[in-house]
Amino acid sequence: MVEEDGAVVSPFLRSRLTWIAAAIPLVIHSWNGLHRYFPVVPGITLSWSLNPYFRSAPWNQVGIMVAIVHFSIIGFSFLLATDLSFSLWFFFLLFNLLSVALFAAGVRVPSLPDYPTRPENALQMLGAFVLVCGYLVNLLRRQIAQMLEKAFGGPQAVAIDDSDEPMPYRLAVWGFLGGVAGIAIWCSLAGCRAWVAVVSILLLFMVSLVLARLISEGGLLFVQAPFRPTDIYANTVGTSFLTPQDLTVHAFFQRVFMLDLRTFIMPSFMDSYKIADETGIDARRLMPALALAVLVAIVASYSSMMYTAFRFGGVTLSPWFCKASPRQPFTTLMQVLSEPRRPTAAGWACIIAGFVITWLLSIARTRFTWWPFHPLGYAMGPSWPMIQLWFSTLIGWLFKMAIMRYATVRSYRRARQFFLVSIMPLPFLILLLWLDKPAAVS
Repeated sequence: MVEEDGAVVSPFLRSRLTWIAAAIPLVIHSWNGLHRYFPVVPGITLSWSLNPYFRSAPWNQVGIMVAIVHFSIIGFSFLLATDLSFSLWFFFLLFNLLSVALFAAGVRVPSLPDYPTRPENALQMLGAFVLVCGYLVNLLRRQIAQMLEKAFGGPQAVAIDDSDEPMPYRLAVWGFLGGVAGIAIWCSLAGCRAWVAVVSILLLFMVSLVLARLISEGGLLFVQAPFRPTDIYANTVGTSFLTPQDLTVHAFFQRVFMLDLRTFIMPSFMDSYKIADETGIDARRLMPALALAVLVAIVASYSSMMYTAFRFGGVTLSPWFCKASPRQPFTTLMQVLSEPRRPTAAGWACIIAGFVITWLLSIARTRFTWWPFHPLGYAMGPSWPMIQLWFSTLIGWLFKMAIMRYATVRSYRRARQFFLVSIMPLPFLILLLWLDKPAAVS
């Protein structure tokens, strides 16, 4: 995108292919926007529900099956490694077939409320998350030891150089401990036992770490883990040890921080520091800018949401976000309070299977160059993001496989340009064109 050849405008922005690729989603979505406001304008269908084709048992256990065309996801999938893009849609379909097979065999796994992912699949994802988290912590063990050494003033603390890190190790460690303590105290004052709150916070960090890896390596726009701490408790040790106060506080706590992590900002921070590392930007100076951006975003989003909800009536804006979703955690709370959940052998078997299969996939991927399956594709499973994105991922993978097999290198490069542009909105390209011209002239 930033290549220059001496002309006023870069070759990327002069290419006819760039503007054709940008115009396709612009025209289609604009046309559907007209259809939304003026139904007399015929719409262009971009999604198809497949569940009507699976009405009879056991095929009705496939869960939500919908084929949606997302132009940006098709572009992302084309840019991904083929083993990862293949694994994302392949394991989504495989998980759904597994649900059909288990139902036909009479195996029943207690449901995980509030998520569209079937429980036997969600628990396999939990096992995969545990393994991926353990793998990442193992990779970081030396740096974690250095951070603790620096924070607590060990004998080697002076020799440890953290000047190129986003923040000093001592501040990072004590900030982490202080944040966990602050949340635990807040939960304790609300009625939850402090040690239960600490365990739940650590589980949140485990899930966040894995989701950040899925986004950074998998290139997905959003991700979601179909389980919360109470779901993990219910399927490992049961919920009988949790008091009504613990569960009530978790109903609020989990809803805000853990239910739907598609918008959490850890991957954005990781990507920002990766760009800083590649371009030589001072990471220590970047941290205040990122913190300020978060603060501005919080103030702006909260203010605009409150104004919009009170000005136009929240219940008229979104049936899900303003009506059904706020009631959901307390409906689930009433069910758990009235009937404590207990672990089952089938649930434990799913968790262990997810752990072992992810481990085997990781080993095979490192030992066999021809191995087509990526463990992160298995870890994503049939979560809500993959319910939305599997079909577009399949299309992007098919395009890439066909071009790599039958086209020339020049055709592949042009196709890569085409799919890269499909990710970006047209106004962004116009902005690039406006910025590019004076830079080339100067």
